[in-house]
Amino acid sequence: MVLALAAGAAAAACFAGCHPTGTPVLDPLYSALFAAIVTLAAGWAARGTLLWLGVLATAVSRGVLLVPASASLVVAFAGSFWRRPDRRVGALVGALAAEVVLRWRPVGFLGATALLAAAAVAPCLVSGARALSPGARRWLGWGTFAAVALAALFTIPAVIGGLAARTEINRGITASEGALGSVSAGDAAAGTQQLVTARSDFSAAARSLGAWWTGGARLVPVVAQQRQAMAGAVEVARDVATVAATEANRID
Repeated sequence: MVLALAAGAAAAACFAGCHPTGTPVLDPLYSALFAAIVTLAAGWAARGTLLWLGVLATAVSRGVLLVPASASLVVAFAGSFWRRPDRRVGALVGALAAEVVLRWRPVGFLGATALLAAAAVAPCLVSGARALSPGARRWLGWGTFAAVALAALFTIPAVIGGLAARTEINRGITASEGALGSVSAGDAAAGTQQLVTARSDFSAAARSLGAWWTGGARLVPVVAQQRQAMAGAVEVARDVATVAATEANRID
């Protein structure tokens, strides 16, 4: 029953619409993995952590999400009165709460929803891990270490690319601002040259941010979105500078 609940939660999570990386193929897989892990961990977690999961899931939910969130809280509360913990009850709470958390609307500042989700599921995950056998905990530790190491390995090149592009972006911004001043003062020729320089700087920055050796960052949640946002912004700046350089001489 626990495995069936985990499989069902994983299948439903594929349609939650979460975008941890912004990659169409990876996002449903990450969502399914999250739901399955939370469901399995909840089957072995302490009943207090299940109550916490249900309370937080209900507190942050709005609209129709209140129905499954409240159901998870009711099941967790009812299960706390049983003489012995039931893994099926815990897994049901985890499955319901995971589906709710994956469908939360954004709240507060950027990333606040992810922090609330981590706060909701972390006690359940830790409690479930503690209930495993020493051998299983050892394998879980090595698996977690490998995942973190791979994430760092894929993130470092993107960070290097961002640092390499920083100087070029600053030069492009300075040249663009100088061009605006030159064109406003009637010196279109100087403004055009500055815009050409800005276009060159932004193009170089776009190449640094979108280089093939930074592509591994697309596999890392959050980091992938930041890389895409930076690369997209620089490409837009390059295109704007290109059009402005063409039109500067036509401005009266």
